[in-house]
Amino acid sequence: MNVLRRAPAKQEAWHDSDRLSEWKQPMPDPLRATVDEVKLLDRLRRGDRAALADLYDAYVGRALLVARHILLADAAAAEDAIAGAFLVVWRRRERADAGVGAVLLRHVHEEALRIRADAARRENKASNEATTVLPTSAANAQAPAEAPRPG
Repeated sequence: MNVLRRAPAKQEAWHDSDRLSEWKQPMPDPLRATVDEVKLLDRLRRGDRAALADLYDAYVGRALLVARHILLADAAAAEDAIAGAFLVVWRRRERADAGVGAVLLRHVHEEALRIRADAARRENKASNEATTVLPTSAANAQAPAEAPRPG
């Protein structure tokens, strides 16, 4: 068995300028917004629901990263944080300023922190209720019931 391989008759030129230019093209960044925020904000202020969909398409990748970073493995909670943030942006659209994407991401961050804090409070409350024993109930549970005395 021959382990050595022969070189092909015609080697490809790796320095070919056409092929090299293909590799030099920047890859599209799925996290970078490609939307004109000024036009988008104008559409949002007019109540255009399609503008909200465009905002979603432009920023959902970043929003998901922010929410998942805070909420770790809880994908459902991250989606709730994103939905809550979009709802806040929609409700406050008349007062929105330039930079609606940054405002949206700030709201995602705040919603995710609120959801995490609520979950921690619920877990802490459940933990405290499971370990807390009321003194009166403990005394009642341990005291033997007295039999009625005859007469």
